Amino acid sequence: MITKKTIIIGGGISGLVSAYSAIQSGSTVILYEKSNQLGGLIGTKYSENGLVEQAANGFLNSSSIEKLTKDLNLKLLKPESSSKKRRFFRNNKLHSLPISIFALLRGIFGFCFINSEPNLDENMQEWSQRIFGKDFTEFIIEPAIGGIYSTELELMYVPSVFSKFKFYNGKSLLRNLLFHFKNKKKEIKPNLRGLVSFQNGMQELIKGLHTYILNNSKSKIHLNSKISNLNHFLESNKNNEIRICTSLFETIELIKEWELAKEIFPKYDICSFSYQTICTITQFGMNTIFPYKAFGILFPRNQNLFVKGVLANHCIFKGRVKNLPYSETWIYSGDWLNDATETSVKEIFVKERNFLLSKLNKLRNNDPNRKIFLHDIHIKIWKNAFPIYNKNLYNFNNFLDEIEFICEQKGNPIRFYGNYRNGIGIRSLIENAMISR
Repeated sequence: MITKKTIIIGGGISGLVSAYSAIQSGSTVILYEKSNQLGGLIGTKYSENGLVEQAANGFLNSSSIEKLTKDLNLKLLKPESSSKKRRFFRNNKLHSLPISIFALLRGIFGFCFINSEPNLDENMQEWSQRIFGKDFTEFIIEPAIGGIYSTELELMYVPSVFSKFKFYNGKSLLRNLLFHFKNKKKEIKPNLRGLVSFQNGMQELIKGLHTYILNNSKSKIHLNSKISNLNHFLESNKNNEIRICTSLFETIELIKEWELAKEIFPKYDICSFSYQTICTITQFGMNTIFPYKAFGILFPRNQNLFVKGVLANHCIFKGRVKNLPYSETWIYSGDWLNDATETSVKEIFVKERNFLLSKLNKLRNNDPNRKIFLHDIHIKIWKNAFPIYNKNLYNFNNFLDEIEFICEQKGNPIRFYGNYRNGIGIRSLIENAMISR
């Protein structure tokens, strides 16, 4: 009997979960990763003062993810109850609702009554302002959704962001949502709802997946193994399923000389691709900008700050901070980071943190430790790591859908997974990689 093989290119979270899914279905896995380590953007450093996440610090749980963690013998960690507060920064103050009651009512009216189907070529900012109004968009929608995708709303395309959501002509967003949930397949609810993580950070998930693959005796992982010529690679693996789980940039480089891709590509209106650079700064210290226990702060544009959001690590997951009482993770994004160095980013961070410390935590203004906070600082810059969910990306995903369909019809299935396919959050990445489309 010939054992079915699944060949996976890419050892990030999508590749590892895809390997787990293939093994679950009875397949042998061969995984190729170009670098010397697994996990991609996901990873955890261990400082003497606590955990430092390179990217996400947790994810929204689901029943399928709960099963995955159980199969990996991993225990999920709930956040502290005191971390539920999310705040918006506006006019040098923290707000639970950063808009007027009139702007709120305008947003509710649009949600309930205005046609939510996107107009032709309407960007995310135009769509949101038409539905919710200007203030609601600027001070709530953009910090929240723009924060997740690390991109300004005017650069995003609505069908690309909501690729799994069907808009019905003439229906409000409320009616569309009701229709969506009515027709959605009923899902088993997880035991732990909401945000979850692991005691030793997200690296636990990477290690668990790595171990699970290696425990399958016939499966193999090849590090430092870059696949350059897809035509030759597919020819030597024509009887196996191929799953490409690389970044958008690497996927484009990989398929650009592939004969099938070159044949189909001209049909689609794809000009160029845009990427976003992300920077995270995690610091441990004797003080914090947070005047009370909270999850984090979102920063709308036009507040004269570069920072997009700050997480209160000492409030979110128990046991993440040691020796020093406080830890924060600052999140930056934007084109300005493309030419930035760790030194230049640190200068901006120090300036903005001292400013926010003086504005938000006035109770500690006289604390002699107020500006003595750089005990332990960790900076990570991910250059062009995240795709911008614009119209080009939407068309590119339609292009990949057609490739998948053609290859399936030929009996040589090829699948594409990654943070450019139907969602950028960890939950979306995991759940997409567990589905054999």
